[in-house]
Amino acid sequence: MGRAQAELGYREAASYADALAGSLAWVVEACSGRDWREVLPDLASYPHDLFDYGAEDAYLAGAQA
Repeated sequence: MGRAQAELGYREAASYADALAGSLAWVVEACSGRDWREVLPDLASYPHDLFDYGAEDAYLAGAQA
């Protein structure tokens, strides 16, 4: 991105944090009361579990020990 800025005068439309906040707000609202797989079928079709909460819980439990 530095090269695009230097050579083309590129400027990001939004910071990563600002763009992420809006995207996350949309996902939370869109999935509220619904199965996320219904709302995001492309993500649901991945061949592995994208939301491995068991691994996350284990990691957090170890970090607090």
